[in-house]
Amino acid sequence: MVSDQLFNSEFGKGPKVATKVAADIILGMPSQGYRYHGICKIEDQLEEKCERYLRVLFSMVDQQLQMEVKVKEIRPEVFDAHFGSGYFIILESVEIPSFLSKEMNQKYK
Repeated sequence: MVSDQLFNSEFGKGPKVATKVAADIILGMPSQGYRYHGICKIEDQLEEKCERYLRVLFSMVDQQLQMEVKVKEIRPEVFDAHFGSGYFIILESVEIPSFLSKEMNQKYK
């Protein structure tokens, strides 16, 4: 877990403080054999990494859960498939694990 402060003074609202939490995700849709768009799994630390694995930082900013990814660490074909359109598309819901909601001091259903 990584904790940090994030300051956002957009629209003159003043600084907003958020906690950043590191997590591992697997891209894809569980109903489609982990293919296509979305996040199929979020874990504190995955035991087995695969080609669709990414290490990300989650943060809460203005009551929105944000995901930060280092573009340099994404293979070009994975980037093109999942982020190339300029949007990150999630076609199926994803469970927010308890470790993430606890670290963010949030309750998700």
